[in-house]
Amino acid sequence: MKLETRIVNNVNVFTIDGGDFTLENFGEILDVMKKAVASASSAKFMIDISNVRRIDSIGLGSIVTIYKTVISRQGTFGVIVQSGESKEIFFTTGLNKLFPIFDNESQAIYPYENSGVG
Repeated sequence: MKLETRIVNNVNVFTIDGGDFTLENFGEILDVMKKAVASASSAKFMIDISNVRRIDSIGLGSIVTIYKTVISRQGTFGVIVQSGESKEIFFTTGLNKLFPIFDNESQAIYPYENSGVG
């Protein structure tokens, strides 16, 4: 599993590429994301878990923790996840009502293109 952080149209995108987002690796991922949120110049964040094989309750809890950190800094937050079990879990748990769920990066970034939003 690899964690990549980059900026696309003034939106900080965390991409978790491959593997699982579970108890076994959440600490490392959470630490990197929290440090990036604390030092970022933009308050817009997306987590892309489209290539994550499996996410458990610890992984979901980590995403909620990052969401709360971003919101406490008056930022915006969303999750990019394609169809399947990983996406379904956000709707089953009601997390889709807490923050937006996007099918792909283009859909997630589009509202910020040339809009001057935050």
